[in-house]
Amino acid sequence: MIDRIFDSVHIKEQAYNSCLSVLRLSKPYTDERLEVACEIALTKLRSPRYRNLKPILSSNQDKIYLAKKDTRQNDSETSEKQGYVRGSEYYGGGDKS
Repeated sequence: MIDRIFDSVHIKEQAYNSCLSVLRLSKPYTDERLEVACEIALTKLRSPRYRNLKPILSSNQDKIYLAKKDTRQNDSETSEKQGYVRGSEYYGGGDKS
């Protein structure tokens, strides 16, 4: 996210305050929550800022997103382990008496 902020400005110094604001969010919130909030913001916005992250964290949208992501991941792992089992009769390899 910091890279994206720096990429959005022409002069590097213009991005310092925005980056510091984002980094200061790691004081009241954990690093993990901040990472998830950044992931959410980066998928929805081209150039996210503090004003986009703060509402995500304060309303616990990051926790909801992470729970849904874990559920989807568990579902995909379960579906990968399961499969279609067909006997030889299906493929015509059975006895034809």
